[in-house]
Amino acid sequence: GGLTPSTQYCYTVTLRDAPGNSGSSSSPACATTQGAPDTTPPTPNPATFATAPNASSSSQIDMVAGTGSDPSGPVEYQFNETTGGAGATDSSWQTSTSYSDSGLSASTQYCYQVRSRDSVGNTGSYSTASCATTQASSSCGSGQPFSNYIGAGNTTDVTVTQSSVDEVATGVKTIDGSGLSGSNHDTAWESTWQSPSTATNPAQGGSSHWIRYDFGHLYKLGVLHVWNCNEETVRGIQSATIHYSQDGTNWTALPGGPFTFPQAPGTGSYAGFAGPDFGGICARYVVITSNSNYGDGFAHGLSEVQFNIVP
Repeated sequence: GGLTPSTQYCYTVTLRDAPGNSGSSSSPACATTQGAPDTTPPTPNPATFATAPNASSSSQIDMVAGTGSDPSGPVEYQFNETTGGAGATDSSWQTSTSYSDSGLSASTQYCYQVRSRDSVGNTGSYSTASCATTQASSSCGSGQPFSNYIGAGNTTDVTVTQSSVDEVATGVKTIDGSGLSGSNHDTAWESTWQSPSTATNPAQGGSSHWIRYDFGHLYKLGVLHVWNCNEETVRGIQSATIHYSQDGTNWTALPGGPFTFPQAPGTGSYAGFAGPDFGGICARYVVITSNSNYGDGFAHGLSEVQFNIVP
């Protein structure tokens, strides 16, 4: 014992009899001690993506890990989906750097991370998560009531729920076109939605001011046009988070949020503004959450919304 790892040692052997007569030593014979036990995971550590997750269809996301190296090869890889989205599956340990996750929901964001290990079980850390959104279903929006936009008077099959209402200032006022003359919105209180109280948020949990739209069908959504609260303009939404869903249970935050909604001017010539772009995602449900308004302590609100539809 006590030898140095990975070092060559050479030995001879000599014989002698009982009276002490010694013969000649043998020729040297050499051997090299084994290396120290491998306790280090493969490099790079944490693992990386050579090709970030990307959607190849409405139900599949593909990805490729960066190739790892280790003296105790071969290197294996494990891919982990972090959101728990519908249909998502983690990989088993595999020698291939490529992984495809199939059976996913259309127009839904999924996030993945990857790690590696060597043949003696040294496991590295997960990479930073990288996300991709599956493509829209090819049948999304076909044969539905609207082909141009939802809201701003187009309300067939659409239902609205909200955190709270101020008498007749209900959520449906944000889609029924009340208060609109052409593209301009009036300043009347009764043609706005105003929420004086918070309630449990259906998309993100917790208690907040929110409004939920159920379009009744799946649509490919584009740019959201917004008319902020044009009556008590300090009640208008200043910071908003937007979630979308196909089933009303599994929600995805629209990338790029939270979004700033400009304050309305409080005049009858208010044409609203082009808000966030959904980018063609397929959704039936949308929740707009007000994170803050323009300083009013009583309520948060909107005048009108128009969800433009992608052909």
